[in-house]
Amino acid sequence: MSINLTSAMTSNYILYNLNKSTDNYNKSMDRLTSGSKITQVSDDPIGVSKVAKLSVQISANSVQKGNIAQGQDLLSLAEGNQDLVVSNLQRIRDLTMQAASGTYDSLDKDAMLQEINARLTQINTIANTTQFNTINLLDGSASNLTIQMGASSTAALNVGSALIDVHTAALGVDIGAVTGATWTQANAQSYLSTLDTALNTMTVADSKLGGFMNRLDSASSTLTSVADSMTSNRSIISDCDVAAESADIVRYQIIQQASASILTQANQVPSWALNLLKSS
Repeated sequence: MSINLTSAMTSNYILYNLNKSTDNYNKSMDRLTSGSKITQVSDDPIGVSKVAKLSVQISANSVQKGNIAQGQDLLSLAEGNQDLVVSNLQRIRDLTMQAASGTYDSLDKDAMLQEINARLTQINTIANTTQFNTINLLDGSASNLTIQMGASSTAALNVGSALIDVHTAALGVDIGAVTGATWTQANAQSYLSTLDTALNTMTVADSKLGGFMNRLDSASSTLTSVADSMTSNRSIISDCDVAAESADIVRYQIIQQASASILTQANQVPSWALNLLKSS
């Protein structure tokens, strides 16, 4: 084996590999401490672009799910108060059926009318006070209310047809200034027909509410599935593999130590040559 007075080429080669392993070690440390596989654009330019697009989609998905959740709460409130209207109408109908029978005198009918009028007042109170985030739901003003379920304009669900005006005048159930003495069987029977029409109107509205709520539930489930898929895809592209990076760090440390040791030996070669010259 020959011994040269200069070890520059050998040392430079070893130093190059030492620096390379040091750079790789530092990059692995950056990935571990940041939790991201991509710590700078040059690591994966295409991946950076994909992660940015996925992040925008995931953020939009979150907003859409929030809109749907708000819409579900709104419809749930409307449904609950519409059910209260139906309950009041059904009780009014029961009282009217009693009044339609010839077995009650005017005093009995006055008592029935007192409760009927109280329940009609309650229905109007429900119509006036049912609000979601200051939006009146049951006074007819929300007939064009839409819920944005997606990013496009076509992803808006118009639920206004289910948010009807439940005022007694709108339902046609105002009974007027009738008394027990003037409330005849014929009038009571006619009022029964009016109540049946109002109840049918409420049934149709409730059915629409149920349909809209089902659509929102389905849309929410779909968005959840899409969000899981996009989040997983982004994670594959950008998230650091802790196990792999930890193994790489150990490997780079071993290479660094070996390179440093070999570099030290390479730098000693000229001194060995000088020793040989002195001994000769």
